[in-house]
Amino acid sequence: MEELKKKLRSTKCRIKTREGVIAAARKAIGDASRWIDFELKEDEIHRYKQTTRGRPSREKEYRKETRITFRVEWKLRDQNIAFDGKCDGIFPLITNTDLSASDLLNKYKIQPRLEKRHQQLKSVYEITPVS
Repeated sequence: MEELKKKLRSTKCRIKTREGVIAAARKAIGDASRWIDFELKEDEIHRYKQTTRGRPSREKEYRKETRITFRVEWKLRDQNIAFDGKCDGIFPLITNTDLSASDLLNKYKIQPRLEKRHQQLKSVYEITPVS
C-alpha cells in the first residue's frame, strides 16, 4: 500500500486514469479488503507554458496546463477488525461423546500423530513382527 502511495507521488507515475488508480488500490489491498478501505482524492496541478519558443517576456503568450494527480488514503474498518478479532483462534469441536471440554481438546490434539502412525503402518516400512 505504501508502495502505491509512493508510486502515485512520483512525477513518472504511469497510472493516469481514475479507473487505473482504483484497480491498483484494489490489487494492493488484495485479500484484506474486509479490513481495509480506501478513499481516492484528486489534486489539480496547474502549470503555465509559453506557446512559442524563446525567452520569456511580457509579450509572450502562455497557456495553462492542468495535470490531475491522485492520492489514495487508507482507512481501517474498525468494526470488522474488532469482530474478526473476537473470533480469531476459535474453532468448533463437534462430537457425539460425553467427554469434558478439556478431555475432548486433548484427544483432538493427539489425532494428527495417530493418523501419522496409521499412515506409517499402512506403508511399506519394515516393522518388527508381532508375535
